[in-house]
Amino acid sequence: MNRKIDELKDQYYDIKDISESELEVLEADIQSMEDRLVELEVRIRDILNSLIAKSSVSSVHNHENAISQANSKLELEIKLPEIPLSVFRGRYDEWPSFKSQFDNVITNNNDLNESQKLYYLKASLQGDAKLLEAVDDSFESRSSQH
Repeated sequence: MNRKIDELKDQYYDIKDISESELEVLEADIQSMEDRLVELEVRIRDILNSLIAKSSVSSVHNHENAISQANSKLELEIKLPEIPLSVFRGRYDEWPSFKSQFDNVITNNNDLNESQKLYYLKASLQGDAKLLEAVDDSFESRSSQH
């Protein structure tokens, strides 16, 4: 496109015996081509910038995935001893300690669903505490009873 514009400019300056109307047509053609060239340059820059941005985002996601996989592998390789759940038998003096540990290990664990939390709660109760009946046998109702 630049070559064509340069050729037209050369022809423009080489022609001595050109009429005013032909000159106006040539100038209009040159201006039209220059405008089109600017539009194309802008579009090409936009496309390149978009591709660069997508490539950067993809690279960041790939890097984050690699880190996540490395962390997961590291977590799998580190075997911590199981945390034994404390037992609650219904004694009021044991309640604050039991509640605190149970909340830290089970209630606040976002990886457990409500059914799993209820299972752990039931497994931790013994004696009088286990005898309490809940109308709604859910984790929410059981944990609020104590």
